[in-house]
Amino acid sequence: MPAVLTRGYLEALAAWTAGEGGAPPVPVQIAFGTGGLRTGPDDPAPPDPSREALEAEILRKPIAGLRRTGERVEVWASLRGEEIGSTGVSECGLLDAQGRLLLYATFRQKELAYGVQVRFRFALGLGGPNG
Repeated sequence: MPAVLTRGYLEALAAWTAGEGGAPPVPVQIAFGTGGLRTGPDDPAPPDPSREALEAEILRKPIAGLRRTGERVEVWASLRGEEIGSTGVSECGLLDAQGRLLLYATFRQKELAYGVQVRFRFALGLGGPNG
């Protein structure tokens, strides 16, 4: 699943590191949407680091957990079929307490039946998301 750290996240991190005030950009929510495709359900669009919101958000919920290990921060969340009904999702993003998009990912469309759960895990490091 291709994912990018957004410019908004990098700017907020730089401002916080420079002591310019504000809260550190810590992921607290995950959003899911239907706007991550180009031409069909198996053709995800490349994620855009200048994005400030999901293309077509349908659900926002708290992350399940966050843990720092060395230079990496792991964030995980889950999505259950009953949360989205018959809607297929193809994009997600991590957001901070101010609603700022920190990470944006696109993927092949996922349709989940009731009772089915998918887990999402991101490892944020100096090399970028999942790196």
